[in-house]
Amino acid sequence: MDSRDKSIDQSTSEATDPNTSLGTVDQELEAVSSPTTPAKVESSASLLEDPQIAKILQSDSAMDILLDRLKRSITTCDEFSRYIKKKSILEDDHYTQLRKISKHTQDTLKNDGKKFKTDSFERSFEKIVSFDSELFNVGSPYVKALTLMYEQLGSLASTVSKSRKSVKEEYRRKERECGDAIAAAEKSKNKYFNFCNELEKLRTGDPSKKTFTLKGSKTGTQQEEELSRKIEIADQDYRAKVHQCKKLKDELLMVHRPAQVKALKGLILEIDTAMSLQLQKYTTWNETLVMRSGILISPLHEDSNKPSIKKIAASVDNEKDLYEFLTKQGTTSLNRWLTPVEYKVHPLLGNNLRKDSQRRNITPTSGAVAGAAVGAGVGAASSSPLSPLPASTSYSPTLDPKVVGSRLSGPRELQVSETASTVSVPPGVKQNLATFGVPIDVLVDNDTGSVPAIVRQCIQVIEKYGLDLEGIYRVSASVTKVKELRELIDRDPANIALIGPSSPDHVLDDDIYVAATILKLFFKSLPEPLLTNALYQDFLDAVKDDSGSTKISTRLHQIAYELPDGPYWTLRSLLFHLNKIAAHQDVNRMTIRSLSIVWGEVLLYSEVANTEDMSYKAKVVEELLKAANLIYEAEP
Repeated sequence: MDSRDKSIDQSTSEATDPNTSLGTVDQELEAVSSPTTPAKVESSASLLEDPQIAKILQSDSAMDILLDRLKRSITTCDEFSRYIKKKSILEDDHYTQLRKISKHTQDTLKNDGKKFKTDSFERSFEKIVSFDSELFNVGSPYVKALTLMYEQLGSLASTVSKSRKSVKEEYRRKERECGDAIAAAEKSKNKYFNFCNELEKLRTGDPSKKTFTLKGSKTGTQQEEELSRKIEIADQDYRAKVHQCKKLKDELLMVHRPAQVKALKGLILEIDTAMSLQLQKYTTWNETLVMRSGILISPLHEDSNKPSIKKIAASVDNEKDLYEFLTKQGTTSLNRWLTPVEYKVHPLLGNNLRKDSQRRNITPTSGAVAGAAVGAGVGAASSSPLSPLPASTSYSPTLDPKVVGSRLSGPRELQVSETASTVSVPPGVKQNLATFGVPIDVLVDNDTGSVPAIVRQCIQVIEKYGLDLEGIYRVSASVTKVKELRELIDRDPANIALIGPSSPDHVLDDDIYVAATILKLFFKSLPEPLLTNALYQDFLDAVKDDSGSTKISTRLHQIAYELPDGPYWTLRSLLFHLNKIAAHQDVNRMTIRSLSIVWGEVLLYSEVANTEDMSYKAKVVEELLKAANLIYEAEP
């Protein structure tokens, strides 16, 4: 095993040890980038010494082939770098969000402990959630290593690309010089041969023939002498240029091309080797990340201080949890509200009964009549003589069927509620319960539905009569009517039925505006916004973050899922209702944007006014309306 393999094995062994850290990026780079080359690569290097390869590298097409090959390597390096960069960003966001949601869940369990059960499940759940925070410490060095890798790959591709351009330009310049020299030699050759052809024609022609020029006439001998001088000059120029082009061609073939081929070959092997090493480092980091994560979740040597995540989950004991809860919270005290009323005869009636009994002993006929009258007065008549009723009737002070016996002696008094009303109450609503300013969870707990009755009533009225009403939710209703209706509803929830027109055949626009204003007033009067104070900032941050790493709809879906049941289902009804309003925007002039501006301050109001957040509040409602079908199951 060579030193490089030992380095990789050492890095792997450190990754499997839970007591060691992932190590710095520099140490990992040094461990993977050992100068020793594996034997397999050394044996492959001899392939480039093959005579056929040498012949190809000496050919005229060698430069074009190598330039194309190097360009492919650079393109591959760029793609490798882009992949590593995207994965680095993705992993960074993954581990950051993982730690954030883990911390948020742990804080919620600690700060709102009274809302959750405190038992073995809660403790196990909190421990398991804490693993996500520890996974951040495992993934953080991995993200840093990926960041350094894509920077190195990008720098490598840029440097090699510049070197390729330099080699290509240098070779093209030398090639162009050689080509220009060959063209000049060819031109000189043509000139030389033209003079020779003219001399040949002159010698084979009539020697006595004269040639007339601007300078006068010339005999054949004079012409021959002049052409001979020109041929001599052209011959010298021809020889010089032929020598020059051969010299440049020899230099190109023997000096420049081999040097440029060698340079390109070196650049190809350099970038390919660098990418191979980076690929090995990438696999080593991935192995280390997976092993570190696995060891964190399931240690090799479990102990009581560091159990596995599976063991933590298996430690939940539901029966014991319920037993401990009942022993701590349970009580045997009696509920006074469930203690039956004892029947007691009023002293006045008791005295009359005793007197009538005495009369019956004296005058049987008149006593029987009197007894019948008294019996009718107290709800008990008999043809036989009446005996005096006991002063009190014994009742069991509890409803426990084990305790209640057969000691009841006499009929119970029928009690009728003095607050009975002839006004019909919406199904599931308890009477004598305030509506405005009461938390939604309280209203829902006292209702059979998952949405408060007033919300259901307002939505039903508006969707039945006001979908096409212009300016719905933007136009305010009469303040006096709204105030009177609010007082009536707070006095008796049965008056919720008064919301809407008095007659379906006589619907006034103001009746619908009143219903819309009542609905907004209900949400505005809640002790905390419908979207809750706890999630107030999370909703705003979701639309402020424009990094694009996660869609706004996805983030809002995650946040809305954390709402309590009451606000969660109420928000669902409201969103689908407002989308129905927006679907009629051509008539009612209320677009999603218009509705968002109106409802932003209603659903996300705050005691401290902040003008900067107003636009973001409207943006939250707008995005919730757009993502309603993603957050909730679409209505049929």
